[in-house]
Amino acid sequence: MKPADYLMLVVAFVAVAAVALQLWRGTKRRDDTGINLSRIVCPKCGEPAPLMRTPTSFRQMLRGGITCAKCGTEMDKWGREIARR
Repeated sequence: MKPADYLMLVVAFVAVAAVALQLWRGTKRRDDTGINLSRIVCPKCGEPAPLMRTPTSFRQMLRGGITCAKCGTEMDKWGREIARR
């Protein structure tokens, strides 16, 4: 392998490590870049969210989240209520 090939390998490894670190930090902080694998429950009525979510807005499609089928409360991917504007 040429030295340039090693450099590309190191750059790729650093990029993957940076993405993994951001996912880990986002999950730890419970922000938009994290991954939630737990099932969420509506904070108002206690209704569990379905396993297969259907986003009702562009924001929900990009960042995760769902609207409660029972009471209409909009939640983020962590189950926290989102204030409507």
